[in-house]
Amino acid sequence: MQYLYIILLLIISYLLGSIPFGLVIGKVFKNIDIREHGSKNTGATNTSRVLGLGLGSLVFFLDALKGAFIIIIVRLLILFDVQFGLQVGQIVASSTITIPIYALYGLVAVLGHVFPIFLKFKGGKAVATSVGALLALAPIIGILGILVFYIILKMTGFASLGSLFGAFTSLVTLIIYDLFMGKLDYGVLYFEYNSANWAIYSVEIVSVILYVAIIFLRHRSNIDKLAQGTESRFEFVDNEDDN
Repeated sequence: MQYLYIILLLIISYLLGSIPFGLVIGKVFKNIDIREHGSKNTGATNTSRVLGLGLGSLVFFLDALKGAFIIIIVRLLILFDVQFGLQVGQIVASSTITIPIYALYGLVAVLGHVFPIFLKFKGGKAVATSVGALLALAPIIGILGILVFYIILKMTGFASLGSLFGAFTSLVTLIIYDLFMGKLDYGVLYFEYNSANWAIYSVEIVSVILYVAIIFLRHRSNIDKLAQGTESRFEFVDNEDDN
């Protein structure tokens, strides 16, 4: 029965990740198909270029929520376990060999965003959904990644470069903290209920490595353009032209 609950949440995570909010927002607010404009990507960056910062920010928030939602639900269930002596959260957070797997819910949501079943498996570049998952796993490190993204974007004008630097910085910071500082006051940074469980560290690190790997793989064309000096700088398109 435990595996059934876990599989059900993994399926829900994938389906949530598959929701193309960029496409939905474009249709609802501007009656356009975002896949026919700008870089033709359904993510927040292209939405911001085509529809403006407001709608782009909304898409970023919704895409991030896809990665965070199930993890947050599981964490709340774990909190209820601790407060009320239940076992619901423990069932969906861990396998029978006591290795916490809730970080994988975020990973599956990221895969849903990249390979959405609703768009014939042609999706976004995984940044916003990965940010959401990371914020749910390690809020301070997630915020650090966002700050690095913003700084690089302001300095260079390249959203892709900011995404890559932000992702890499988050990964390195997480590894350093888990390996060298995790035994100190783990709960302050992660709101974790079992500060001594090294399985938590390994699953989180592996999951975030996969988040970052997916981001880099999805940005291969951007990396090539950056190397060749042909990458487009981030700028907003006049949405009046798209109506």
